[in-house]
Amino acid sequence: MMRRKFLGKGSRSSNSESSSSSSATTTTTSGSTSTSADQSASNIHDSKHRREEVKVRAEVEALVRRVVPEEADNIDEMLAQFKGREEELVEKLRRMQERAIARRARRAVQMVARVKANSPPRSSSSSTSESRSEISREYQG
Repeated sequence: MMRRKFLGKGSRSSNSESSSSSSATTTTTSGSTSTSADQSASNIHDSKHRREEVKVRAEVEALVRRVVPEEADNIDEMLAQFKGREEELVEKLRRMQERAIARRARRAVQMVARVKANSPPRSSSSSTSESRSEISREYQG
């Protein structure tokens, strides 16, 4: 009799274990399904992330070559220094580029102003020489 009670209890617990194990299997099955979906989503995210990294690196490289070409060998170090803040690096390089363009434009304007200041005015000198020649003709004639 005791044996039956033990088996009875065991069979009951075995049934409850089998039902819990079947629910665990279901959970595992649904978990593995969601895991593969998660992996696909993760792969897609990783792929997008890699493309974004490549795009940012290309932009940083182009800006560095234009703005500070002497630093072109240090692009990896720059990207490592700005890890997670790549957009900040890109913006900083863009501002540097804008300043360099403005600086060059100012220099060009200043150069033109210097050249104009150092050369005699063309229109005045030609009109002055013409008027002198006219005056001399009048007095000669």
